[in-house]
Amino acid sequence: MKKITEYGFISSKKDEKLIIERLNEFLAPLKRTFAKNKSDSYLKGYLPYVYKYVYFNLNKDVGTFMELIPNEDIKDNYKYPDNKNVAWIFRVFDFIRV
Repeated sequence: MKKITEYGFISSKKDEKLIIERLNEFLAPLKRTFAKNKSDSYLKGYLPYVYKYVYFNLNKDVGTFMELIPNEDIKDNYKYPDNKNVAWIFRVFDFIRV
């Protein structure tokens, strides 16, 4: 079973670099970083939203997968249209091992 938690960062698109820096600082003690994924086959998993790229981190030791995705895609569609002040969505997938 996996648990998914989403957080919306009230920010602008321009805050992308700062957000990634802060997330990487958080992961630094674990010697982990976020990677940018531009792979078409990977991004198809987000349809109907069309993104140029997403950020992710997989930590098998801890059992988590984290990603940072934009709220607005390249076709001006919002994942959360009622929260347009949220530019970035941070999702954490916890894989509970049995």
